[in-house]
Amino acid sequence: MISIAVFVMLFAPLCVIAYGKNLREVVLLNLDYGTFETYLQISYALCLVYNIAINLFPIIAIMEGLRKRYAPKRTSMRAHDLLS
Repeated sequence: MISIAVFVMLFAPLCVIAYGKNLREVVLLNLDYGTFETYLQISYALCLVYNIAINLFPIIAIMEGLRKRYAPKRTSMRAHDLLS
């Protein structure tokens, strides 16, 4: 476990030293341009787009639960109640 922690702590500084000033914030932009790299970047972008729905699902479920719990109770109105 400690070896994994040491590897993770040393990996980022080694990458910064290797790339120098050419290091970009998005790791995929550091790749050379080619067919595989382009495919990889497009795949990553699509994963981010489709991941939005997965991330929003728990939020929507929580909001629906709160709405059901705290929303005022509605009484059913019939058409003849509205006309009289």
